[in-house]
Amino acid sequence: MLPRTKVIIACIVMLAALILVDQWRKNPSAENTNVATQDSVSEQKAALEATSEWKEFSPQNNTFKVMLPALPQHASEEVPFLPGKGLTKYDMYFSQEKDGTTYMISMIQYPNTYNTSKADDILSSAMNEMLAGSANNKLVTHQSGTFLNYPALDFAIQNNDITIRSKTFLIGKTLFVLTLSDRTSALIDDLFKKFTDSFQLGDALKEDTKQELPVPAPTN
Repeated sequence: MLPRTKVIIACIVMLAALILVDQWRKNPSAENTNVATQDSVSEQKAALEATSEWKEFSPQNNTFKVMLPALPQHASEEVPFLPGKGLTKYDMYFSQEKDGTTYMISMIQYPNTYNTSKADDILSSAMNEMLAGSANNKLVTHQSGTFLNYPALDFAIQNNDITIRSKTFLIGKTLFVLTLSDRTSALIDDLFKKFTDSFQLGDALKEDTKQELPVPAPTN
């Protein structure tokens, strides 16, 4: 089990709950289901069109760049990894649309003493902890691959009417989790793709990992 990843996962579950409350507020009775559905479709189309107005964000430490709908909020924490084994740093950035759609970038920066050679195990552990974050969570899909030529795992979790799409990948000693949490919609895959496709490594992280660059995935 990854140390302290539950700090991030608790935040993801909390944000999903906020979206669920927002949905209940907008659709308080069964009588309004059809109207709410029509409004939801319009909102989804508007949300996809609005991605053209997203702005590029890069944190002060210049570890990454990404397009987001609004300036994100940031939470950070450093905790001892093990006695005498250095610190693990946690950073979470989340940006929320007016309709409750939430985009999140989570980072876990491990100390040099942490063995990250078994990338698949680390990625699977992060997914399993997110899945265990709520009794209502159900794993819908998961697929291993690469992202920016680094080991990656894509997965989707359903929590009642909330869909959580995540991509987790390991770069050197840094674990990233890109997450979109939203009321279930036909456009969630498009929104998630725009979000993740906009992600780039910042110069600081490129510098930190230049000695650990992976062999590019083979192409046919």
